[in-house]
Amino acid sequence: MKNSDIVQLHKVKWQELKAYLYTYDEDWWAVGPSNKWTSGQHVVHLQQSITAVLGALKMPSIVLKYKFGTANRPVRDYDTIVKKYIDKMKEAGPVVSPLSQSMPDTPAGSRDGICTKFEQDLEKLQRKLSKYSDKKLDSLLIPHPLMGRMIMREFFMWHAFHIGHHHDVLKAKY
Repeated sequence: MKNSDIVQLHKVKWQELKAYLYTYDEDWWAVGPSNKWTSGQHVVHLQQSITAVLGALKMPSIVLKYKFGTANRPVRDYDTIVKKYIDKMKEAGPVVSPLSQSMPDTPAGSRDGICTKFEQDLEKLQRKLSKYSDKKLDSLLIPHPLMGRMIMREFFMWHAFHIGHHHDVLKAKY
């Protein structure tokens, strides 16, 4: 998948999720099933993941290479990445990223601010992605809490899927 295709997939997945989030009033944003995240906390979780990725991308490529290594295999396609992630989730059971162990409240009235912040950071991520050469995207590794080190292009594909995954969870269970 090309950089531009990944950027477009991010945009589509976010617009679908955002449209869904705005079909309900703000009271819905602040509630969820018993002992589960609120609808808003799903977006906070996505925000936390994007903040971590943006932090990693601030590092020079040489530092990423030193800390996490380089790819020793070809890049997998989108469907393979998604299948691998779903299989890992089944193996691991209910796993929450260390970033999201303690979720802040998302009271009614916070939807616009949280969604705007996520959208701004997603645009930053897309701009950064657009600037990476194919060589760097296909050779540099970055860490994922469940999948381990991932080739950067695979990580960006996974991230687009991740947005859609939380949309699917919200549609199915909320």
